Amino acid sequence: MTADPHTITDTELHDIIASARLDLELFVITDFDDVQAILHVALDHTHEPTRDQLNDIALWSVENGTHLLLTIDATSGLRPASASLRVTETFVHPDDNAPASEGLRHVLNELLAHHHALNTALDQHRNQSPAPQQADIDRLEALAESLALPSELLDVDIHDVFSRQASGINNSGLEGQIAALLTHLGPEGTEQLIRAAAADTKDPN
Repeated sequence: MTADPHTITDTELHDIIASARLDLELFVITDFDDVQAILHVALDHTHEPTRDQLNDIALWSVENGTHLLLTIDATSGLRPASASLRVTETFVHPDDNAPASEGLRHVLNELLAHHHALNTALDQHRNQSPAPQQADIDRLEALAESLALPSELLDVDIHDVFSRQASGINNSGLEGQIAALLTHLGPEGTEQLIRAAAADTKDPN
């Protein structure tokens, strides 16, 4: 993890603008849909590592789109989440006189900055989490070798274990689902998703 978040390059910004998929003459950031639209366009007109980082991001509409929740997909299977972000405070350029192109740059740099912050927090969590005991790893590896068990024979078992886990979570009722979400998203992220889900049931459109 780098000390500073990645930022959009001038070339990438030019390519996004040149795609003509965003009307800069009408450029304004007011709600979730505006940020989501920019993210989708940027995915088609950026390069590594920008594209990879933006591709990790999922945005969730909260409070009728005035706020959003940003999550990233981590290789560990965890999905760290940001706090609830007010769109007009987080993604509108602080300079009212800034050109639309800089407003666009600001939105993308904010997304990348939150990606960086969540990855940094995840790295810190991993460093604080207890590692598997090497003695247990060695003992079980020796057992598998003594039984002449090739690693590929464990593939189906591993898949079955995690499939049953997912099924068990969904079959454990609301309390079990919330407990699982807390593990992956933390208290604030879980609360925001619950609120968003409740809002969706009231307003399916």
